[in-house]
Amino acid sequence: MSNPKISVILPIYNVEDYLEDTLNCLLNQTFEDIEVLMIDDGSTDNSRYIIEKYALDHDNFHAFHKKNGGPALARDYGLDQARGEYIHFLDADDKITHDGYEKLYDIAVSTDSDIITAPVIRLRRYNIFDGKFYRKSLKKFNQNVYSTTFNEYPEFIWDLFLTNKLYKLDFLNKNNLRHVVGNNAYCDDGPFSLKAYIAAENVSVSTDIFYYWRVREKGSPSITQTLSDIETFYDRLQAIELTLNIIEDSELDESLLKEFYLKLFNHDLYLHYSKFHLYDEKYYLELIQRGKEILNRIPEKYKQYLNSINKIIYQMVEKEDITGLVNFSASESQLKQNPHIPENLNEKYVKYIDFNHDIIEEELIVKKEKITVDGNDLIISFKRHLNYLTEDVSLKSFIKLIDDENNEVSLNEKDSQIAIPLDVIKDKNHMKIKFQCISDYFEKECYLTNNKREIFELDNFDIEIGIGVNNVLLIDIKPTNDLIVEIDNISFEDNLFKFSGISNHEISEIYIQNVVSLDKISYNVSSIKQDNVYEINFIIPYDDILSHPVRKWELRTDAFKLIKSNRKFEFYNNHNFVYMINIRNKILISDDIYNSLDKLNDYLNIVHDLKITNRDIRKLNKQLKIKNKKLTQNNKKLEKKNLKLDEKNQLLENQVININPIKKKLFKK
Repeated sequence: MSNPKISVILPIYNVEDYLEDTLNCLLNQTFEDIEVLMIDDGSTDNSRYIIEKYALDHDNFHAFHKKNGGPALARDYGLDQARGEYIHFLDADDKITHDGYEKLYDIAVSTDSDIITAPVIRLRRYNIFDGKFYRKSLKKFNQNVYSTTFNEYPEFIWDLFLTNKLYKLDFLNKNNLRHVVGNNAYCDDGPFSLKAYIAAENVSVSTDIFYYWRVREKGSPSITQTLSDIETFYDRLQAIELTLNIIEDSELDESLLKEFYLKLFNHDLYLHYSKFHLYDEKYYLELIQRGKEILNRIPEKYKQYLNSINKIIYQMVEKEDITGLVNFSASESQLKQNPHIPENLNEKYVKYIDFNHDIIEEELIVKKEKITVDGNDLIISFKRHLNYLTEDVSLKSFIKLIDDENNEVSLNEKDSQIAIPLDVIKDKNHMKIKFQCISDYFEKECYLTNNKREIFELDNFDIEIGIGVNNVLLIDIKPTNDLIVEIDNISFEDNLFKFSGISNHEISEIYIQNVVSLDKISYNVSSIKQDNVYEINFIIPYDDILSHPVRKWELRTDAFKLIKSNRKFEFYNNHNFVYMINIRNKILISDDIYNSLDKLNDYLNIVHDLKITNRDIRKLNKQLKIKNKKLTQNNKKLEKKNLKLDEKNQLLENQVININPIKKKLFKK
């Protein structure tokens, strides 16, 4: 049996909610010559049973179980089992593109590279976005790079992720590259990747998105997303100390050293010391002393490049000013946004504040506030934000509308509003709005961002306001007519969604469009006329819905007035929950991961709440019955009393009648 071309190593610990999703993305790869080494690191949930099932069902999936020791040891365990020409470390809750291995392996064999790296994209439930690391390390590449080195490209220091790379196994073994661990460290990516970059003779870069790093939903944070966890802080400090050891033992170019130390200052240390006030005070002294030891190892010349916040934080660390750091870390946001010097900041630190220097590295952010249609204009209100911007800075602003063919139209701003003539946009699609700010000493640009999808219905077309990658606002124009499609029923069997309904016109094709990537998948429609309407049927394979990391699709036709369903449809399939619902004149198709036990617990909680509510209602009814009984008794007493009064009144009336004749006689006399 020949060795596989790629060995995929998955350290697994209590990720039952996401594990099958990750394993399925490996099953759906266009590149099939892989082995999957699933290393159960002492899981206590169903993860260990899930991997056994995949190992039984698929010959190239192999399950291993070991005592818990952290992901670093699990990866090294996998390396000892690996037979592939190249290695990929995949986290068990993340994903890769369906053709990711094919593209990276093609580059690997054509260049004989030791390392092939590619972009990492953060994956949220409704969107994807690139992070600071990608922007600083790989985003400037506009085409694949087939041969470079660490010293030639210092920005690789921002690309110390472990999971977005293929490593040649012979290269790792030749250089004895294994994870340096101690005290169960979890921040092991940096030391391993740094050693690999330094040792590599040939590094290649793919510009295609390869790795999707999942941002877990609230309630299930990953290790790298729990910044206020003290163990994560200690692991980060240990990783920093290990990387410093590697740097100090290596002969690196000055440009690379500068990039390394600035990353350490601006990210690795800052990430936790800027949140210092969130930790338990019993750790303060040790944390600040370890930070001081690290700072003492960094050459003084690199500290001149720091911004105001970092200069103050690290001065406080070096002076072991615990009280100052606790107070400052809790109020440092005032420095950025107003900008405003915190009132409780000691005078000895104020001298480090230089807003004009700080603003140079900051990102321009412009967010949509509100959109309306006024006559012949689309009116967009926005809010512009730039940290450290003071009133005395003179800015020139430029705003441009850019379509999918990179055609540009200049726009004017008034009172934080843009008026876009409808005639300008009616023939364009996938439009974005770019902002540019220029001062005497910096130039920044960004795209307008959006957090709400909307639709504006006009006479001949609809204006759709969407959300693209990085929350960028998208404007799309859809011509409309009187076509109305109504879905009566959706069934799910044999991994197929079967749709049936009616339309007022004949249609031959329908498609789904991804809400973020705007990818389209089309389907043929069977359309039969019956009593002035058309009965329609079409099928959507479930695999098509699963084909994109963001599993939010909209059911569409090329021109329509309305697509709707008569109710919400819900389907459950293993750990996936699919629902289809009316939204913005279309049908949203959404696929989410869910935990069946959590879902059951939710239902049990609902039942429990209903039982309590029913008990309270029964108790109230009982009280009302008792009250009603008392009222009934009181009513009977009142009725008896009224009856006696009636008898009295009747008696008095009779007396009056008898007296009246006597009065008349007396009056005559």
